[in-house]
Amino acid sequence: MEKKILYRYFEGIATEEEKNFIHQWIEESSDNRKLFIRERIRFDATLLMDEKAIAISSKRIHLSRWMINTIKIAASVLVLIGCLHFFELYQQDKQYKKTQMVYVPAGNRSKLLLPDGTIIWLNSNTRLQYPLLFANGKREIMLDGEAYLKVAKSKEPFIVKTNKYNVQVLGTTFSVTAYAADSVFQTSLYEGRIKVFDNNMASVYLSPGETAYSQDGSLHVTNMTDSDEYRWTDGLICVTDKQFSEIIKIFERTFDIQIVMNDSSLSKLRYNGKFRILDGVEHALKVLQNDYPFVYRRNIDDNVIYIETKK
Repeated sequence: MEKKILYRYFEGIATEEEKNFIHQWIEESSDNRKLFIRERIRFDATLLMDEKAIAISSKRIHLSRWMINTIKIAASVLVLIGCLHFFELYQQDKQYKKTQMVYVPAGNRSKLLLPDGTIIWLNSNTRLQYPLLFANGKREIMLDGEAYLKVAKSKEPFIVKTNKYNVQVLGTTFSVTAYAADSVFQTSLYEGRIKVFDNNMASVYLSPGETAYSQDGSLHVTNMTDSDEYRWTDGLICVTDKQFSEIIKIFERTFDIQIVMNDSSLSKLRYNGKFRILDGVEHALKVLQNDYPFVYRRNIDDNVIYIETKK
């Protein structure tokens, strides 16, 4: 940043283009904000000439006493305005470093509006960490769980970080499933374009209707098989050609209950259908009983459901 542009800004004679350039430069890093504050202090200090210096100058340029006092008052006001501005920048800098942690317990869902206007739905057993203000050209959040996002459009990339892979977008609609306690990672794109990458910068790009998932330590891309997976945001569990064992995991997370299968032969049976979360886990199991030959019993004391093949 050229000092002459900064001083034009301090003097109030900068063009709109220069003002926008300075504002953008300030937002780029904390070092830039510190330099801006330091130069502003220097600029204001030059205005606070002591009375003797002003008197000497006034003899040379024949300033009146009224004009001398006016200069001193104006300088004081500028310093006050500058201090208030510096305090505001300091407060903003503190806000940039503050983060908010949200946890959605099992059996619940939540909807949030992020600082940039992004809307995010959080599923059961999900943790989200995000800054109170996005700054320095970064929009980053930390996710442990499942989320559906409608990202606000911006020139700044929006990054969802997980313990497995990261997802980068500019403005789009997509879902992410990445529970730290589970080996599964999956992200599906509904609108726009996204980049999925890991810490080694290995990456894939998705187009609408595609899903990226992890298998054997690497990323794979396939066409989306279930466009209704995100419908948990509407209170529905939608499954398309899922194994019984996968459905049971969804029930455990959604209804905050442990389900034990005593017969492994059930685990690979597949199912298509929808369940209303509001109806509860037992209603969902009764629906499955129409297709699967199993019985179950629920132990209220330890909150466990035991499933076995029907005899």
